[in-house]
Amino acid sequence: MNLSRSRMLLGLVLLTVLAYGNTTQNGFLWDDQSHIIENSHIRNHHYLGIVFRSDLFHRHAATAVPYYRPMQTVSYMADYALWGLNPFGYHLTNLALHLGCVLLLALLVEQLSASFCGR
Repeated sequence: MNLSRSRMLLGLVLLTVLAYGNTTQNGFLWDDQSHIIENSHIRNHHYLGIVFRSDLFHRHAATAVPYYRPMQTVSYMADYALWGLNPFGYHLTNLALHLGCVLLLALLVEQLSASFCGR
């Protein structure tokens, strides 16, 4: 990895942490009440299979509104296993996911631009 690429990736990490790092000090907001605090499904790993057969609000897929978000619920399950109901952990996970997306996008753009420029 050359120096300019390292600087670019480090810059992206710093910008992401600057943009989202302060969220770790916040509590739960708005729909976190129903999705996390009142959601008994995230507290029990036995519901893992059900998560993939129901909508976000645990209604059967045939009668569910189109709000199928199994990975969101799986993420909440992992967060609950690690952090309980401590909002800091959920926000830290969100920061890590944002950072991962930023870095993956940067690497994708780098690959596409290299292909486009014939490198």
